[in-house]
Amino acid sequence: MASDNTDDYQATIFANRLAKRYKLLRKWARKNGVTCYRLYDRDIPEVPLAVDVYELLPAHIATRAAAAQFLAAQNERISQNDSAVEKEIAARRYATLYEYERTSAILRKSQSEKVPHALSAEKLQHTGSAEKRAHSNSTEKRPAHALHRENSAWILLMANALAAMLGIARSHVIVKTRKHAKGGSQYADGAPPQTARDVPIRQQRAISGMVQESGLLFSVDLTSHIDTGLFFDMRLLRAIIRETARGKRVLNLYCYTASFSVYAAAGGAAAIDSVDLSNTYLAWAQENMHANGFCDEKKYRFFRADVKEFLARTCNAGTAQKNNEQNTFRNAHVLAARYDIIILDPPTFSNSKMARTMLDINRDWAQLVNACVALLSENGVLYFSTNSRRLKFDETLIAQPYGSPLAVEEITAQTMPRDFERTKAHRVWKIAVQQ
Repeated sequence: MASDNTDDYQATIFANRLAKRYKLLRKWARKNGVTCYRLYDRDIPEVPLAVDVYELLPAHIATRAAAAQFLAAQNERISQNDSAVEKEIAARRYATLYEYERTSAILRKSQSEKVPHALSAEKLQHTGSAEKRAHSNSTEKRPAHALHRENSAWILLMANALAAMLGIARSHVIVKTRKHAKGGSQYADGAPPQTARDVPIRQQRAISGMVQESGLLFSVDLTSHIDTGLFFDMRLLRAIIRETARGKRVLNLYCYTASFSVYAAAGGAAAIDSVDLSNTYLAWAQENMHANGFCDEKKYRFFRADVKEFLARTCNAGTAQKNNEQNTFRNAHVLAARYDIIILDPPTFSNSKMARTMLDINRDWAQLVNACVALLSENGVLYFSTNSRRLKFDETLIAQPYGSPLAVEEITAQTMPRDFERTKAHRVWKIAVQQ
């Protein structure tokens, strides 16, 4: 009974927090042309979940102009207190509910043993080893299947609270588990996630559609992968790319679904190369570009390649070209460095079978950054981003290209959007060649 009371209490405070955040972020999102955003991110330590909200566009919306017109009309109806509009939006509103495997397991185990005060993940990090061992020993007595069943019931309770607060059907809440990285592809894939209604039964119905972000369209898939096709925390960095891309040659590495490329094209980039190892994501990337009207195959190119090998081949091609012409540093810089803007936003870890080498960004970041810097044009800029909290950035490990000085600046604070302002979702450095 004590555990049930604890669960009900957590569902209540979770719902209250969601309602408070939703009231603030919903207005902000509509004002900024955003139909998908992070609503909750482990705000309450004892409820270690993350929630993303998606308001999908109607299926007949196929262009940016049509989306802008539709959303403007919808916002006007909202301002006039049209009673029907909220029901229409709710029918297209979905939420992904992410459970963090390791911290959630700790918390659920502590509750299942009726520990008076369940330890949060943050508290556990600062708990003495003897207390940790006692806590662990008390939970290991529970059968694994019992813990799984109790945790599933808790997740269902939280999903019900989320659905009720958003005014959506329970089937519109997709439950996923973010596991501790153990390798795999460049991006987090896995078994189909679960609906709140059917926990722990697998999701059967595919849920996908188009969303708008800052006037641009993106295809999202809420059920096939852990990630849905658009990383919200990069929204402001994408905006920086759009603001600075006019007339520039842009290289988007680990492009995923090419959201950076879409923003660069919208900003008037002269040419964009997008590189990824996955045919699935490259097809998705092209879909996003085409949805926004960027269809010029000569101007917008896509390369299926391991990024390390792509960088090595590109650098070697420039060097060989330099050796066949005038053997000067000046020409080497012009020939080998071809990009005005490079976006390097790699996964933290990947040992994909399609790649010849394993990627560990905590180990490999300097190698990747140096390879990118060598491809920058005069006054070129590299934006290096990582989600790893363990990466130790040291600008002394970055080589100057052909003797040109570099300006290195961490711009994380400038790139953290409103819905992530209390998190440490990423870090970003701007590395610029100076002449």
